[in-house]
Parts: sequence; structure tokens; C-alpha cells
Amino acid sequence: MEKGVRKGGTNASDLNDSTVVAVYTVTSGRKFVLTDIVVANEHASETAVVELYDQADGASPDAASQKFPPIIVGPQETVVIKGIENGPEFSTAVSALLSGGTGTVAARSVYVGGYEY
Repeated sequence: MEKGVRKGGTNASDLNDSTVVAVYTVTSGRKFVLTDIVVANEHASETAVVELYDQADGASPDAASQKFPPIIVGPQETVVIKGIENGPEFSTAVSALLSGGTGTVAARSVYVGGYEY
């Protein structure tokens, strides 16, 4: 059974390989439990590898803050992961990084959903 209030968000800017981009910022003093992820790669021929971190927008990625395995998205494909049970908890923000490949993960191409409590 889920606990808390259903919340979700999308990235406001393109993903890059040097700093994380916030997808959902957790309310101060609360936790966010990830249940759903959607990632779209708009590039015609290149793969994108996306990682999720519990860090504020614009931070340099810190391996200790990585909360989910890399998500590999083929050219012009969308990966949808729904119904994650006992998903990772985030306390700062769910932020994404283009960690590999040269795909294009543009603004509004990452969605996360879950519960905040």
C-alpha cells in the first residue's frame, strides 16, 4: 500500500553530461518514493544513458547519491517503467544526468512519479 500524496514532475531543461537536472524537487522535510519513470530519447541514431540522483538541480553528480541503475534508451525510443515496488527514497530532488551515449534527452522528456510523505 502506498503512503503519502501522489506527486510527479518533468525536467525543465535538456539533460547534459556534467550536471544533474532536477525532475522533481522534494518538499523540505519530506521524502519522495519513486514508483514510475518515463525517459524519451529524440536522437535519430544515438543511444542515451540516463542516471537518477538525489541531488539539487545543477549539482555535479556524486556517485554516493545515485539512486537507480542506469536507464538505457535507444534512438527515438521511450522507456516506461511503472509500478516500482519499494522504490528508492529521495530527500532533496529526483535529478537526472545524461551519463552515457550521445542521445538527446530534451526538456520535458523525463517524467518521474511517486509518493511524497
